[in-house]
Amino acid sequence: MSRAELLALAERVEGLTGPDVCTAKAIFAAVYPEKVPFDIVSSGYGWREDSAGWWLETGEDSRNPRQTIYPPNWLGSLDAAMSLVPKGWTLFHLDGPWNSDPSHATVANGDFCEGQAATPALALTAAALRALAEQQP
Repeated sequence: MSRAELLALAERVEGLTGPDVCTAKAIFAAVYPEKVPFDIVSSGYGWREDSAGWWLETGEDSRNPRQTIYPPNWLGSLDAAMSLVPKGWTLFHLDGPWNSDPSHATVANGDFCEGQAATPALALTAAALRALAEQQP
């Protein structure tokens, strides 16, 4: 995924008020393109949902064996959001929300990438996506 697409995803995350399945799916496709090695729309396979959550269901033949992937809850869990922070980057600052102020998160490796959103997990996810964008050419 390109730098511009990752930055657009970070902005999208900052506009959320809580976890959103469509945004989480877009993050998964951006961060793990190798786990979605085909066009899931035209292949007849794709995202499935049930009361336990959502997952990616792939092919069912010997050339493309069935595979189920449960992505982390980046938009609802701080631990999961931390898994998006690139290697070599650290969590520099995380706070909020206080009163009506949004949460803020900053990750750093010499440079600083920030996120500001309704919850700490959303803010950290946005900051991590910006850090991933910094690594793109």
